[in-house]
Amino acid sequence: MKKRNATSTLVYPQRYRWMGIAKAHSKDKYTRYYYYCKNTLGATGHKCLFRLNIEQTEMNRMVAAIISAMVKDDRFKGAIKTKIGTAVDTSEMEERIEALRTQLKQVQGTKTRLEHQMDNLDVTDTHYNKKISDLQRRYDEQYDKAENIESQMDEWNNRLLSVRQEKISADNVYQLLLAFDKLYNTFTEVEQRDFMRSFIERIDIYHEKPENGCWIRNIVFNFPMPVKGKEITALPLESEATVDSVCFLR
Repeated sequence: MKKRNATSTLVYPQRYRWMGIAKAHSKDKYTRYYYYCKNTLGATGHKCLFRLNIEQTEMNRMVAAIISAMVKDDRFKGAIKTKIGTAVDTSEMEERIEALRTQLKQVQGTKTRLEHQMDNLDVTDTHYNKKISDLQRRYDEQYDKAENIESQMDEWNNRLLSVRQEKISADNVYQLLLAFDKLYNTFTEVEQRDFMRSFIERIDIYHEKPENGCWIRNIVFNFPMPVKGKEITALPLESEATVDSVCFLR
C-alpha cells in the first residue's frame, strides 16, 4: 500500500465533525447515503482537501471487516473474557469517600457541642456577648466546613458512579464483540450504526483511495481493546501487515 500522509477524520457515527451525509435517490428508487466533507475549512483553519463522496454501506463493510478480523483472534477472545471477569478497582475512591464521611461526622459533632455550649451560657455573665459571638462564629465555620466536605463527597461519588457505569457499558460492548460475526449481520442499518457508535470514537481516512481499496487509516476506540497482546485505544492500519487481507473491498 502506498503511504499517504493526507487524511480526513470521520467521527463515526456519533457525530460528523469533518464528514457529512448526503442521500441520493437512484433510478432503482433505492436511497443511498454518502459520507462527504462538509467543511471548506477545518476547525484549525486549514483547507480540507477531501473532495470525494464515499457510500455509507462501503465504509460500513470496511469497518465491519476490520473488526471481524480483530475479534477472530483467539488472544482477543481470551483477553476480553478476562476483562469482563475482572472487577474495577474502586477501593481508593471508596476509601476517600469514607474518609470524607468521617470528617463530616466530626464536623456535625462539633456543631452539636457548640449548640450545647450556646444554650448553656449564663446570660448574666458580663462577657456573655463576647462568648456568644465567639461561639456563633465557630458554629458558622462548621457549616462552611460541612458544605465543603459534602461538595467533595458529591464529586467523588459521581466519579465512582461514572467508573462503574463505564465498566458496565464496556462489558456490554465486549460481550457483543465476542459474538460480532453472529450478531452484526442480523442487525438493521440503524442497529449496526448504534453498535459501532458504542465502541468506536472516530475513524481517520485517506484523502484518496489506496491501492488495496481500504479508505481507513486509523480507528480510535471508546474503550481499550486487547489487540496482539496489548491494550490499545487506536488501531493504526497504514503500517499493518494484515491490512490487505481485511480491506479487500475495491
